[in-house]
Amino acid sequence: MAPKNDEEILRNLDSAIKSLDIQTPIEIEVNKGIVTLRGTVSNPFLKEITALTAQAIPNIKAIVQHINVKSGPDATHEVIKHKVKKAFKQNLEIPAQRIEISIVNDKIILEGTVRWNYQKDAAADAVKNAVDSHEILNRIGVDSKLKDGFTKKSILKSLASDGRVNCDDLSIVINGKNIILVGTVSSSIQRELAYHLVRRIPDVGKVENALLIRPAI
Repeated sequence: MAPKNDEEILRNLDSAIKSLDIQTPIEIEVNKGIVTLRGTVSNPFLKEITALTAQAIPNIKAIVQHINVKSGPDATHEVIKHKVKKAFKQNLEIPAQRIEISIVNDKIILEGTVRWNYQKDAAADAVKNAVDSHEILNRIGVDSKLKDGFTKKSILKSLASDGRVNCDDLSIVINGKNIILVGTVSSSIQRELAYHLVRRIPDVGKVENALLIRPAI
């Protein structure tokens, strides 16, 4: 089914570009069917394939491309950071929002503060698995007194910013550290995605997925 509005175009295009595994983030804006792409890629082919991917999405009126092609150490560093961030997202034990990644003299430096030692260790292990040719300096601090950092508003904002889950008919119930997802989504994929996105929010305990599936008409 062809996307009907800017929000649907954004979700479809974001999903399509992420499937390319370009290694560096591409920012997408959609305004009245006009798509603007921003970012940096490591070679001209990736720039071209990004534009072709956008052209394949129905109901896009025009594409404005602000994608730079960059080579050298800076581009390599962006690729490494992207790989590390992707590895963090795939591990629910890692509170990625609390960890900063930098690269100095080919050393990957992890900084920030997490609540538990196992989270610090999991972050370092994720980097080793994603990029095995660089030295890692794990400067992440541990503070067991960190307060829970989520609210209904922040959880919904996190889901909305991901862009793959329609939050129009979705609500959050918080009971201590536990969360219940209620409301409706349009597919089983969105239902599972919402669950996994909430599970990886720092300090969230048990997540109960009570979302119902109501296909879009």
